[in-house]
Amino acid sequence: MQPAVQPAVESRIARARRFWTEARALPGSAAECYLLRRAIRPPAWNDDVLRCHPAATSLDDRRRRPALIAAIRDSDGELQGVQVTLLTRYGERKAHVTTPRRTIGRGRGGAVQLDPPGDTLIVAEGVETAMSAAEALGHPAWAALTATLLATFDPPAVVRRLIIAADDDEAGRQAAQTLAMRAQTTLSVEIALPGEAFPDWNDRAIAHRAARRG
Repeated sequence: MQPAVQPAVESRIARARRFWTEARALPGSAAECYLLRRAIRPPAWNDDVLRCHPAATSLDDRRRRPALIAAIRDSDGELQGVQVTLLTRYGERKAHVTTPRRTIGRGRGGAVQLDPPGDTLIVAEGVETAMSAAEALGHPAWAALTATLLATFDPPAVVRRLIIAADDDEAGRQAAQTLAMRAQTTLSVEIALPGEAFPDWNDRAIAHRAARRG
């Protein structure tokens, strides 16, 4: 059972749910183009998790842009927030604004549940990183969204083995170590770094795709 939610938080969650309802399926969208350019292929997409909003407002210049929308759900599967990633018109990259990514609703206590959890679960910071780690390591993945939230992540009860797909920077490694220390009392835990001097698993996926193409 989730703790009681304060009225102000309820209002933010309601806004996130409206935003989610306004978003559309990925095929043919700028968000689809963005994911493909990030070396994330269609089998990783799920309309219950990822959608495209056609006209999300930037906090920086108030212009409307397409956006990748990721559902943030609590342990009961209820939508408690969305992560909004503003994109360029055709999804070539993130929008050229100061704050291209933000959360509407509540992030703490939730995760972007990209796959149904199994005995083994991968958890990473970013959505793109989690999807790339899932493809590379062959297990379902969730995204905690930030290093701070990764450190406080609580895996679902079904999980027996937790793979922390850490970003290879100081904040990412520290968050992974903090989570590992907490989780190893009840779970088998390992920290998986992308290796080869890559900052994260998505950068690794992009580089490996480029190498395959020659």
